Amino acid sequence: MTRRIYRGTDIEVSFDGDLCIHATECVRGLPAVFDRERRPWVFADNATAEEVSAVIERCPSGALQYRRLDGAPNEPTGPVTTITAGAWGTAARARVGPSVNCRAQRMAVV
Repeated sequence: MTRRIYRGTDIEVSFDGDLCIHATECVRGLPAVFDRERRPWVFADNATAEEVSAVIERCPSGALQYRRLDGAPNEPTGPVTTITAGAWGTAARARVGPSVNCRAQRMAVV
């Protein structure tokens, strides 16, 4: 699936269904903005840009991302998490930077 864009007045939300793990952080966090029964399912103007960005930053997979249109800072990029394949298919996670950021677009498999 390609990344879909949902543009609001002050924030633009993008979604990649292939990355989504259905943790429902978005739906539980802002049901007026994220409603899987509605089409389009994202309506960014149903909350403030601050509220929308805060919920998107809780998305564990990185399926949701945002771009601020109101001049406020865009989504911060955190440290990269590196996953290394170990013996018998186990994985070890190495921290890079002060904290581990598990959002998928910031992971590197080595």
